[in-house]
Amino acid sequence: MKRIPFTLSVFVLLGMASAVQAADILTPDQIKATFITGIPFTAEAMGGKTKSITLNPDGSAKIVAKGKKTGQTGKWRLSTDGYCSTWDKGTENCYLIKKSGTKYDVMTPKKVVVAHWSVGHPK
Repeated sequence: MKRIPFTLSVFVLLGMASAVQAADILTPDQIKATFITGIPFTAEAMGGKTKSITLNPDGSAKIVAKGKKTGQTGKWRLSTDGYCSTWDKGTENCYLIKKSGTKYDVMTPKKVVVAHWSVGHPK
């Protein structure tokens, strides 16, 4: 009899942890409000390369490596649970965005972090 309440409490705790983690993932509307502003923000890839990304409300995008004047153009769209982008003539990739302290983790659909975004232009 004691196993049932213990097992139930484990499932409740796991469910609460999942809900908290899911709450940190931005909704498409939150992504739009935070990043789809036409104002450049900083993106740092896991390899340490810093870039400036601008996502415009019309669906166009620009990415410029730190220290460069020109970069790639692309397009973006909101997905059902995140954001998708295509750079130059490449293929579309989709991501989840998760709030992580003062930055945002950019994750693949399998929740592998590929970059960190922060609001504001690179220094």
